[in-house]
Amino acid sequence: RSSDLKVLKQEYAQKASQWVVDTAMSAQAQEYAKKWNRAKNPSKPISFKQPVIVKVDKRAAFNWLGLFPLYDSEVTSKIGPSEYVTLEPFIDGSYQKFNSNSGWTNAEFLGAAAFSHYTWASSG
Repeated sequence: RSSDLKVLKQEYAQKASQWVVDTAMSAQAQEYAKKWNRAKNPSKPISFKQPVIVKVDKRAAFNWLGLFPLYDSEVTSKIGPSEYVTLEPFIDGSYQKFNSNSGWTNAEFLGAAAFSHYTWASSG
């Protein structure tokens, strides 16, 4: 299985507590999706991929000839020890927007708008 590893911007890399709220919202969205799928039995069930926050203990390296550590300079210049990254399942394909907070709805995918309204009504 493939995953996406996202490096947090430097100013956020040491502040994982700020990202906990985002991962909690993903979990809550998945709970709404489960309830929706049970209640409506849609032809295309809704689900949300769950990201996790990971603290980097050590940088990965390969030893050339078993003696000299070789780092991927692009990665190691962005990820340092004791920094945080997010890891989430890779979603293959192209991204398509279904609706927006301003009220726009893609008329070809009304199920997404219905789910959005359901979560709004269910959340009080």
